[in-house]
This record gives sequence, structure tokens and C-alpha cells, in this order.
Amino acid sequence: MAGCLAVARADQATRDTIAGIQELTAPAARTDLRFEISGAATAPRFGGRAAVGLEIAPRPDFWYGISVATVTQAVESTTTVTVGDGVTTRTTSSTPSSLALSARVFKRIGLAVFSAGLIDNRGGAGAELRGFDDRMRLELVVSEWSPDQPVAVPNLRIGGSVQWRWIFFQAGAQDLLDRNLTSIYLGAGIRWRDPDLKAVLPWLARM
Repeated sequence: MAGCLAVARADQATRDTIAGIQELTAPAARTDLRFEISGAATAPRFGGRAAVGLEIAPRPDFWYGISVATVTQAVESTTTVTVGDGVTTRTTSSTPSSLALSARVFKRIGLAVFSAGLIDNRGGAGAELRGFDDRMRLELVVSEWSPDQPVAVPNLRIGGSVQWRWIFFQAGAQDLLDRNLTSIYLGAGIRWRDPDLKAVLPWLARM
């Protein structure tokens, strides 16, 4: 009899331990991971952008996003050279590249998605309309403040994307508040998601 009671207690302790582990890992098991790789080109000012992003969504209406992008942009410089009585003006162009980091918090309310945080190394916020399981998106993004350019003209971007399977196409206009920098962009990329972290922890799925 004592042996049976000991076995029963051991079984109950094991079940309690498993239940505790499942309760602790439940939020992680429900977390949705969304990945994105994209590229875009701008005109008439030649430039380009390549980005890799990750969204971590503990809830369908709330998630975190982080991305890293390499941005190239055409820059023109004018040099005036004086030789004797003559003045010569030379214009040169270059396409330097820079690294841009974005880290935002997203909140969904119906079809609308609002975000705020760091956008391409600058503080900013955005608003989107999403439909058809997020396969169609229209966005408006404003990034303004940065430590090295506290009085810079805000960057206003308006655009959208359409997705088919994993592939999406995007288009829009950026730097709309600065006529000297305004340009349109066209691009494409892929998006995919891991809907359940239990795939990473299969031993939890068998409990």
C-alpha cells in the first residue's frame, strides 16, 4: 500500500511539473514570428535599399518589429576652383551607403495598425490600413527626430504593398516634405511566418 501511495505521489508531482512548464511556456508557444527580406530602388534620385526584418507577435493585436537596412542615395557636390582670372565649377556625384536601424512597437485596432519607435535611426511613427490577412497594406510613416539632426525636415513616406503567397511588391513616395529629395520607390520582397514556436520545441507539443 505504501508503495502504491509513493508511486501515486510521484505521478502527481510529475503531472504538476509538466503543467507548470506548459503554463510558463504558453505565451511563447502562441508567439508568432514574421520575417521579411526586401529591396527597393528610388528615382529620379538614384538610390536603393535592402532590408531584413523580424516581427515578434505575442498577441494578434500587439507585436514588436526590428529591421536592419543598407541604404544608398545619390549625393551631388559642387566644387569651385579659381585658376588665374578664371573660375571653374565642377559637379561630382557619389552614392554612399549607410546602415539604418528600425525598432518599433505595433498596435492593431481593427483594420488599422499604429506604430512608434525608431525608424531608420530616427524617432518616428506610422499608421497603416491592412486587409486580406495583411496581404494588402497602405502606410503613412513620419520620422523626424535624430540626435545628430534635431532640426532636420521630417521624412514623410506614403506607400503600399500587395502580397501573393510569400512574394510582395511595394511602391510609394518618400521625403515628400523636401522637394529637393522627394523620390518614388519600387521594390519587392518576401514575407513568411512561423505561426507556432512549438515547432521549435517539439517536446512541448507531445506533452
